[in-house]
Amino acid sequence: MSKGRVGLFWLVCLFVGRAATGTADHGIETDVPMESHRGLPIIDVFVNGLGPFRFGVDTGAMDPIVLSESLVDSLGSAGADTTVTGSDGHLFRDRGRLVGSVGIGDATFPGSPARSHDFGPMALPVDGILGFPFFRDHLLTLDYPAGRLRINSAAPPAVDGAAILPFETHPTGLATLEMTVDGEPLTALLDTGNMAAAFYLPGSLVSRLERVAGSGGSRQARTAGGEISLEETRLAGEIHLGPMVFERPVVVFGETFSLGNVGGLAFADCAVSIDQARGHLRIVR
Repeated sequence: MSKGRVGLFWLVCLFVGRAATGTADHGIETDVPMESHRGLPIIDVFVNGLGPFRFGVDTGAMDPIVLSESLVDSLGSAGADTTVTGSDGHLFRDRGRLVGSVGIGDATFPGSPARSHDFGPMALPVDGILGFPFFRDHLLTLDYPAGRLRINSAAPPAVDGAAILPFETHPTGLATLEMTVDGEPLTALLDTGNMAAAFYLPGSLVSRLERVAGSGGSRQARTAGGEISLEETRLAGEIHLGPMVFERPVVVFGETFSLGNVGGLAFADCAVSIDQARGHLRIVR
């Protein structure tokens, strides 16, 4: 089994949420090209009028803005270096900076305090991250087939065949969805930063499920705190997420997972709109 990499889901352990968020005028609308790197949306972003820089849009990140070490060097903005302890006990240097503005297409958003992180060990092809709180006051649409990201203030127009899924807010401030795995209910984080698989599942759940013979394997995953071992398998049954049915899906699992995790790869043929104000996820296929 070749080595794989886990996406920004693992940074949830590191990025503790802050009160400040990157919000914008409620009348702002913008529509920009979007690249998908293994399910992670990537767009061009201007920071403090400089750029463009490549930013990932990670709904599994609890900070509104995270800057790469190299971008912090480029910006040269004032700030204080601190040491942050991750939930796994590892120490990280946080070269936190105050971002004055964030430009996306024709829209300019007020900035906020931003964390820094060395993305190098995780091989992330980005200069920064816009996390879930950044879009708190707006409707965010990730149109994977069209390769577009849209930000609006109003609810999206009605579309035939669209499905609306309610989501809850986890204590971390992130969105959780309800899904079923072979008929068993599971709560899962919505995490577009998960680049390893469409689904992460708790090992305790997978141990009870029927799996396709010979489909198992292990992989090493790079995380914010180092490498860990994960297992991969193909389920014999189905995963249901709203109207979406995934037959015999390949999943990644581990004993450390208490929640499920739905990555951007699950929405490769969808336009997904996230409305935090209403707690709605709209899916158009």
